[in-house]
Amino acid sequence: FNGTVYELSIKKALGILDENGNAILCPYEYYPQFVELSDDELTKYRELTAKIGKLKAIKEKVDTIQLEYLYNQRSAIVKSAGSKIPGVKMLLEQLPKPLNQCLIYCSDFDQLRLVAEILHEMKIDSQQVTGSEGTAPSDEFGGISEREYIIQKFAQGHIGVLLAIKCLDEGVDIPSA
Repeated sequence: FNGTVYELSIKKALGILDENGNAILCPYEYYPQFVELSDDELTKYRELTAKIGKLKAIKEKVDTIQLEYLYNQRSAIVKSAGSKIPGVKMLLEQLPKPLNQCLIYCSDFDQLRLVAEILHEMKIDSQQVTGSEGTAPSDEFGGISEREYIIQKFAQGHIGVLLAIKCLDEGVDIPSA
């Protein structure tokens, strides 16, 4: 489209109201926790960056599928950096207890398992929300899906922490969280 078509800052988005005059997004505070890549992770990251640079430097047709593959590989290194696990443990130790309505987004099941182990060791109740939980209504969950049931229990304060993988990352309607 030859440039930016539309731009919306977080500050402006937080000020958008619905038809009843309520904010459509809940205000939140964002505190990034920086961690470092290991030597091996950094080496792989740099190798992929060099490959991306070489591929982009070719003036002819750039293989966008190969380029996207390299970008995804490089992104995966950052998402699953080993130092994130001790980092999240340190952060959880610093937070006031009991934890209530806390969302933790994980990159994969290995990361989720490790974070769940930390939460278990710290005696913090948690539940996972991934693609594995059912989305069809079920009598077992009072006529709603397993995923809706978990989210409902979380919203009611019966679950302290939700661990998510590729679920809830496009937003979830839990204003109390």
